[in-house]
Amino acid sequence: MIGLTRNLASELGQYGIRVNLLAGGLLKTTDASSLTTEEVFDYIATTTPLRQATSVADFANSVLLMASDLSSAITGQSIAVDGGLTMP
Repeated sequence: MIGLTRNLASELGQYGIRVNLLAGGLLKTTDASSLTTEEVFDYIATTTPLRQATSVADFANSVLLMASDLSSAITGQSIAVDGGLTMP
């Protein structure tokens, strides 16, 4: 996905099209995480710099940011929207 994002950004940039990858990881609570216990979400919250599990609303806000002109200079990026859980 990262390679595809970068290739598309490179190819489509000349047309003013930005391509980015937003990776949400384990979001609280979706169909995919419906079996995840509250204890797991609490543990995740204690291990992230923001001290919270990422919600669907948090992820949606990131999507809105990337779709807006506020991100007009961002393309070809892979961005983890996970409260810092997977930061290097």
